[in-house]
Amino acid sequence: MKAAWFSAKSGYHRRPTEKLPQGGSICKKKAIQSARFASASVYPADPWLKLEQDSEQTRQWTQQQNRRTSQWFDRHAASLFAQCSVSQPDDSYSCVSEIKDGFIARKLYGDETCAVVRLDPDFHETEVLVDSTLVPGFIYNVIPSPADSSILAIYTQNPQQEKPEFLLVDTRKQTVLQRFARCFSGVWSQQGDQFFFAELVPDDQGGQLSHIQVWHLLSGKRTLLYQETDSAVYSFVRTGGDALFVQTYLTYTQVKLTRISLSTGQIHLMNPGSFHNVNFIGTDQGLDYFTTDDQASRGRIIACPTGQDFRKANEVVPQQDRILQSACLVQGQLVCFYLNDGVCELCLIDPRHNRSCPIPLPDPCGTITLLSEIPLNIRSGSPFLFFQFQSFQFPPCILRLSVTARKVEPLQKIASHASFCVEKVAIAARDTTRLLAFLAYDPQQGPVESMPAIMYGYGGFAVCNTPIATNPVLHMDIAEWVRRGGLYIQCIVRGGGEFGEQWHQQGIGENKIHAVYDFIDIAQELIRRRLCHPDRLAAVGGSCGGTLVLSAAMLRPDLFRAVISVAGLTDMIRYRNDARGAMYASEFGDPRDPQTLRRILEYSPYHHVQKGVRYPALLLIAGQLDQNVPPYHSRKLAAQIQSLSEDSCCLLRSNDSGAHNLGEDEELERTCREMITFLEYWLRSRPAAQ
Repeated sequence: MKAAWFSAKSGYHRRPTEKLPQGGSICKKKAIQSARFASASVYPADPWLKLEQDSEQTRQWTQQQNRRTSQWFDRHAASLFAQCSVSQPDDSYSCVSEIKDGFIARKLYGDETCAVVRLDPDFHETEVLVDSTLVPGFIYNVIPSPADSSILAIYTQNPQQEKPEFLLVDTRKQTVLQRFARCFSGVWSQQGDQFFFAELVPDDQGGQLSHIQVWHLLSGKRTLLYQETDSAVYSFVRTGGDALFVQTYLTYTQVKLTRISLSTGQIHLMNPGSFHNVNFIGTDQGLDYFTTDDQASRGRIIACPTGQDFRKANEVVPQQDRILQSACLVQGQLVCFYLNDGVCELCLIDPRHNRSCPIPLPDPCGTITLLSEIPLNIRSGSPFLFFQFQSFQFPPCILRLSVTARKVEPLQKIASHASFCVEKVAIAARDTTRLLAFLAYDPQQGPVESMPAIMYGYGGFAVCNTPIATNPVLHMDIAEWVRRGGLYIQCIVRGGGEFGEQWHQQGIGENKIHAVYDFIDIAQELIRRRLCHPDRLAAVGGSCGGTLVLSAAMLRPDLFRAVISVAGLTDMIRYRNDARGAMYASEFGDPRDPQTLRRILEYSPYHHVQKGVRYPALLLIAGQLDQNVPPYHSRKLAAQIQSLSEDSCCLLRSNDSGAHNLGEDEELERTCREMITFLEYWLRSRPAAQ
């Protein structure tokens, strides 16, 4: 859902321009506290440990917090809340597979429910194949059987489930044929009579092992093909030629690649002794193609004769100055998706004749999202590839690339908001690393420091934080925020994937503090340039981004007026005990290691709350059903701030229907309205801090 405002009565108060505080008493206190934590040899005290328990006392405390939050909005921002109307975004299609007489795709409705639909060759919807009555969970991917497009493999997850699962569905009979739990990947055989999947099985060391299995459509039986011996974060399976490729992620960036011959059953390791990031992208004319960052931190493409390992590989597309995000094979042509200084580019490469052709996009500052997993479910002989494109100025639209015509064309009418400016600003971090921030604003109104400004960041898991039309945390249309005189700031900080694996490595584990410092340094520099002001600046983040903005706010509360965090980790010591804590250890570091613990305590939000410090106004959103980030993280931080900093406004909204999201139906609508109302109150209506 998106929040839209139909009244702008509230205006904003201009603050006389004055110098930015340069490390006042708050900053000195924080430096002392960081030094104290850095030398700690034991875990700090945990006064709110009891809030981790799913007890009646915790439930009553949470209900009391929800009442407290509702009362705050009633008391301080009732008129603003009434003005804020939530409109549903347009329905959208993804997970597109080309079939004989059209397409099968996932349809995401504006209320965030899902269905599987059939579309005709002109991309017009003709039939709903699967709705929420048959598959009630969120649908992540849809893969039709090559032999019978009425048989679908649907990758889904219910909020109550710890891990996702695959459902094999017969759309004609409207029945579930088979259910495979604890899976992250699956793929049909080329004949469509077998389904391969990777099941994650817990081991006795607290990790999980990948079991590669095959299900036979005719017999309904399943067979174990291969059992990985190394603990895995997750595994992907891909088919190509006569082989099954298993990509076992030992960490989020270290991949063990195994090839299984489907005719002989022979198993061999493709990348012995070199577990870099690698992805199988297809087979063509006796060659297997892969993207990898081995000996190329920005990515390259290699090919090796079918059945051979990487010692026989040749480089097909060398490393460039831009980042190779992904690639796929369409009729022997390599379609390459690049990131160049934070924006997406598309290039078509003929690997046999060493020719490349850049493909223009509707906006040079936008984001490409593939509509299916790689290798793509492209109908044999088809010259087309489908993907989604969007930017700050362009809402999401479906584009079709023809590899023969070497151009893209929209399948939907593109509505552009071309009346505002998008500026890319380079900023030096405290260690001189070059950072980026995208600024979106109305040139008729700014940017000036009196404008209300939203600053968004993520900084983790190699996720690329590129320009899109809607803020993923607020569900807010960025063009609408700009139209109403706001400044939108999207930050590229270390830990993401915008500049390749080295950029990611510089912001994970013991280096995670770099991402937090980067976010702080961007805010401080934009304030120094008088492009925004602490009294008009809000930090917004979700999941890993929630941890980012909360850490920045705890370390430098003087930089922000308001902060919104959705499902952010806050206790960076206890997170390792969570259901998915082992998966996150490679990203945030393992607090059981004393040296890593010292680094974690430099930014852990929960452990940086100080008595008597006035923090930015905080709105913490948690989901009671969240398996990724348990709700106790938001509960404990709210309790800590409310007990130690009575002058700070800290609100907790815990949604009963919320998983790793904002909840459903009425809870979703209310939470969206509350977040936008919260920003309006603190950035526009509330008088400037004295």
